[in-house]
Amino acid sequence: MRWLPLIIASHRLPAPISDVPESPAPAAEQSAKPKPKRAVKPKAASESSETSTKRQTSSPTPKTQATSQRKFAGTWKGTLDGREWVIVVDANETQGSATGGPWGIERGPTRSNQNTISWSYVFNSWSLTVSPANRTAQVVVHYIGGTSSGTFEKIN
Repeated sequence: MRWLPLIIASHRLPAPISDVPESPAPAAEQSAKPKPKRAVKPKAASESSETSTKRQTSSPTPKTQATSQRKFAGTWKGTLDGREWVIVVDANETQGSATGGPWGIERGPTRSNQNTISWSYVFNSWSLTVSPANRTAQVVVHYIGGTSSGTFEKIN
């Protein structure tokens, strides 16, 4: 009798979780958006399509401005302790990597604060502080054996 509630409860298992592709949902949203535009009078529709075209052309402009404001993104080249190093910060400024030392690519997620972006790789921590012109940067790497620093130039 003691096991009866346990046996009954075990029959109520949740349904298995299955991954559903997300592409059908946006397609349904896209097809729903043009319908209200067609319901407007023809004369007003041409005016509203002109204003919607203006709205659409004005929206990419802020995105372009936002990407041009990214001061860290790109490739930086310089020398630390007599070795040539290349630092790459991705376009979204979420990943930084340094190549040139014995450890290979030293990559990690970035943190930024005003004019400095930094990331860590195992025991090394990197920081890149851009100059006001955004063409050069002071790079500092802290590692177990000490600290190295140098000036890097943005090459693209």
